[in-house]
Amino acid sequence: MKRRAGLTLLETLLSLALLSGTALVLLNLFPYSAMVVRRSGDRLQAEQLSQVMLAEFRSQAFTSLKPGKSVLDEVKLNGVPFRRTLDIWSPDGDADKLLACRATVIWKGMHGDEQFTQAVYRAHLQQ
Repeated sequence: MKRRAGLTLLETLLSLALLSGTALVLLNLFPYSAMVVRRSGDRLQAEQLSQVMLAEFRSQAFTSLKPGKSVLDEVKLNGVPFRRTLDIWSPDGDADKLLACRATVIWKGMHGDEQFTQAVYRAHLQQ
């Protein structure tokens, strides 16, 4: 009996099915990874916006800061609108000695509104 070299039709079909299944799984990962990259990019932008707002809070003279909530202008980055709010309050009730500031950035994500918040405290040290 003489043996032939090469693949049978069944072996070829099985390897083609295996290759197609693997390619299908890998191609389905691309949209998900693109969504994750977009979401992390938006969160990074929100974090940077809140850091800028808190830096402005820290740069002002303590006596010029007044407790209250202010809504800042909306910023649009990479086609995504970011809504910003700055909330200044006195955690101990004495606005002459200690103030806190909360910067909140809200944007429209893939699954609804997402939010990033950071806060800092600032003491007035009188000499």
